[in-house]
Amino acid sequence: MSFSYSEYVLLSSEQENVIFRYTNTSNVTCILYGYPGIEFYTANGQPIIAKTDRTGGYPIAYDPGPNLVTLTPGANAYFYTAWRTVSASNGITQGCAVPSSVKSYPPNSYTQLSLTFQHPTNDQLIWVGATDICNLSTNGLRVSAVAPGSVYLQNAPWMSPSVFAPGSFLP
Repeated sequence: MSFSYSEYVLLSSEQENVIFRYTNTSNVTCILYGYPGIEFYTANGQPIIAKTDRTGGYPIAYDPGPNLVTLTPGANAYFYTAWRTVSASNGITQGCAVPSSVKSYPPNSYTQLSLTFQHPTNDQLIWVGATDICNLSTNGLRVSAVAPGSVYLQNAPWMSPSVFAPGSFLP
């Protein structure tokens, strides 16, 4: 199983959203069910403590809920995350942390996957690693259940199909 994140990052007022993808890199079918485990880390390897809120992310605000997701070899499943990017309504980021890497456990798995954030190739996109994560003890890290891209497109029609296109994610 591989783990990647989308260059397609939505930034709204005081919040950031990132789409993550699991890809079945084995030669056998696997099944995922439910919510992933996820944790962000600073550049010096310290975890950014977060209370996980399994509700999807605003402005996406769509959580497909737990469903069996069958991943044939090469198939993908996705999930959203969202978090606060300022610690107060006046835009202060004091006490916030900058994520440098992320670790995740796919649902039904004991294998930890990790990746380091990189700069995107498109200058118009926001680099997730440059954005503070704030107030996670009170606001939480919002996470959606894992689902195929078709589920998100069917139930969140404002999403662009290009978000789920091959090559749209960074390793």
